[in-house]
Amino acid sequence: MGADLDDPRLNELVGELSLGSERFRQLWAKQDVHNKESGTSRMHHPVVGPLELRTEKFVVTGADRQLMIIYHADPDTRTYKALQELTILAHHDVHAPENAR
Repeated sequence: MGADLDDPRLNELVGELSLGSERFRQLWAKQDVHNKESGTSRMHHPVVGPLELRTEKFVVTGADRQLMIIYHADPDTRTYKALQELTILAHHDVHAPENAR
């Protein structure tokens, strides 16, 4: 629920889920939630395939409930090389004649 603890729609949803699922009630009661500021995200790009990106989250000061999320690859990994390949492809596409795109 994050910062919207008083949002009536969210409270209604939690109520509906609680009525319909014993497992949900158990998990909700545990309140086992942690703020994740960094980690790994896995994605699949249609051209270069699977990517494993490190993520870092930063609160944007003065901007209500906004985060800046940075995705990056560790050097000398397959993902790092795939991102370099995408950079080259994007640069080539941008500089190609209009009729070649």
